[in-house]
Amino acid sequence: MNDTTEIPLSEVHAYQTTDGYFRRMYSGYGDSFAKRLEKGNIDLYTRTQSYGGGGSFVPGPNGTSMFVGGGMQSSQVEYFSKDGGEIQRASARNLKKALFDNPESMEYLKKRDGMTVVQVLGVIAGVTIAATSLASQSDSEELSIPAGAFVGVMVVSGSTWIPYFQKKELTRKAIKAYNR
Repeated sequence: MNDTTEIPLSEVHAYQTTDGYFRRMYSGYGDSFAKRLEKGNIDLYTRTQSYGGGGSFVPGPNGTSMFVGGGMQSSQVEYFSKDGGEIQRASARNLKKALFDNPESMEYLKKRDGMTVVQVLGVIAGVTIAATSLASQSDSEELSIPAGAFVGVMVVSGSTWIPYFQKKELTRKAIKAYNR
């Protein structure tokens, strides 16, 4: 068997390996491939997006400062395609346009949007708990972090991150419902 046929990468629109199915993304997403997570009328894709981590100026000796780079950071970004069409970012707005004709999918997307209210209320509650605890501690000369401040920080963290992961899950449930 002769497997020496070469195809220029610029002509490859999709490929399959033991790791999964990958489709080329064009336009504002750069020229790269995204991995398919869900197959159906709505295909869900993910791609690792890398970006510079910025950096900051830090104090140096004798009143000087120096710039310390932030390095590279990356995150997983989800995209989707309806009926094999153009790949789009899996934002709430784009998904609502694509899934509008499926009531069950729309219910999941409404729950997904409601998460932001929970996040805001959680942050307010956490900050209030921490601030109240720290204010009551200010009379003491002892340097310790009160338990209430710790609880407040945990409430803020939980209300910020837990809904974030729930949003991803609700997006996937909306797509699965559409694909049934």
